[in-house]
Amino acid sequence: MPGTPGEGRDRHPDPGRNQLRPARRRRENGIGSCHALLAGLVLAVGTSGVAASAQPPAGFKLVVNRENPAAAMSHDAIARIFLLKSRRWPGGEAAAPVDQSMQSPVRESFTRTMLGQSLLAVQTFWQRQIFAGRGSPPPVRTSDDYVLAFVQEYRGAIGYVMEETPLPVTVRVLDVTD
Repeated sequence: MPGTPGEGRDRHPDPGRNQLRPARRRRENGIGSCHALLAGLVLAVGTSGVAASAQPPAGFKLVVNRENPAAAMSHDAIARIFLLKSRRWPGGEAAAPVDQSMQSPVRESFTRTMLGQSLLAVQTFWQRQIFAGRGSPPPVRTSDDYVLAFVQEYRGAIGYVMEETPLPVTVRVLDVTD
């Protein structure tokens, strides 16, 4: 049929046949597939250390109010609090997570490390939650100082700041287990 997308390109050279040609191989000797396999292995090995690490990498630290009784929490429990899948601390007190702005490098590091997702994936998650009427994301603060002020004010608060940020006496680091 004239004007059909891909005409002459995807069809067999014999005009009497209406079958699509199989994809053309770039290399008949299999080197192309070896390169793809090698690239996949490098990617898998190169990124496996990120997911396996239980402690936050250099770049940020988790902070809680000094009066919060939790000394340490699992990686999964922290992710559940920030995604509001768990709304209470293990002792029963209400959890109050606080995020940094989407443009913040510390948010990028926290999101990838602790939530195991990209910023876009988390943003999409919250858009779906809002649309479905299931909740709103944690409040956002624009700097480490504002996160610390929030954590100081609420006993159940949890946030993250740059690793080098000095902490006031009313805020302490929360250790990550597993």
